[in-house]
Amino acid sequence: ASAAIQCVRTLEESGHLREALVVSLQHVQLLHGRGELEQSEIGIIVVASRLCHATASSYLEQRLPLLAFDHAIVAQDLLTQFAHIKSEEWQRNRYERLFKLGEVFKRCGAIDNSIRCLEGCLAVAGQHGSSHTPEALHMCLAEAHLARHAWEDAATEAERAVLSMLPCLAESGAGELRRSKMLAILYSLWLWHQACAGSNDVSKCSEILSKAKDLCDMGDSKARRVVAKIHHQFKTLSCAATQRSASRRRSSSGAVSRSASSRLQQPTADPEEKPGVLRSASSRVQQPTADSAAACGVSRGALCAEAELGEKPESRHSRRSRDELQKGCRMQPTQSQKRSQRQ
Repeated sequence: ASAAIQCVRTLEESGHLREALVVSLQHVQLLHGRGELEQSEIGIIVVASRLCHATASSYLEQRLPLLAFDHAIVAQDLLTQFAHIKSEEWQRNRYERLFKLGEVFKRCGAIDNSIRCLEGCLAVAGQHGSSHTPEALHMCLAEAHLARHAWEDAATEAERAVLSMLPCLAESGAGELRRSKMLAILYSLWLWHQACAGSNDVSKCSEILSKAKDLCDMGDSKARRVVAKIHHQFKTLSCAATQRSASRRRSSSGAVSRSASSRLQQPTADPEEKPGVLRSASSRVQQPTADSAAACGVSRGALCAEAELGEKPESRHSRRSRDELQKGCRMQPTQSQKRSQRQ
């Protein structure tokens, strides 16, 4: 392994990067399936992963993203296959390689691979610790989730970045260190604001804008530009939310007015539409039944006789009243009879 490392370094120094990569990968294939490795064997794995990353970056500079992606995949496989090695030096190298590969994958457009590499960094930092500050990792994860429109995950990572840097800002005092921390926090707030704007969380965006204004040093031009970006994005989001609310109100009021007009315009029942029903109802009203005739005191035979003559049947009470009236008229004397009686 030591001889292989020396050969690879010689090829790399002479500018034969591809040949150095081939030699290192050939030697790494002999180490598959092994348990704990010696330091020199770990060293050749580190060299191979570093050369894969360097080759991928070179292809990116040449605007050949597919070739860059192929070499980044090889490096990722190496770092995954030998993740079981417990050497602290190896785990530190894994963290650095995974972090850089995450950036390469993002530039290639392979966002899912980028997220896997960055989450691998989180796992390494959780198990073995890391000398790197966590805010850079959280910011890169927020950028990757934003590219996938995973707003909730992006907001979570950006918030973690802000919270991890706020104590450092209070302890940094004044000078260039404080300025760099302030700019990093403002950038994380901007990422956080983008994630909340993507999920249309206007209240959270307003809160983030207030935090950015409080942290911003108005004498710093870069800080002012970042706050201006956040303010512009918040203004656009607020206008869009107002327009959506007005549109919903108009649509709801239009639906209510259409419903009311439809009820007003609903046609009433036309008697001519159902002539059979109305005729049958009128015939029931106009034609007396046998029961009603009996209730008036008219015999069934008289009813039939009157029906044959086409006359209306009289009730017993009305016939009796007529006879009495005629009798009274015959019995009452006339005026001439009254005078003769008086004479």
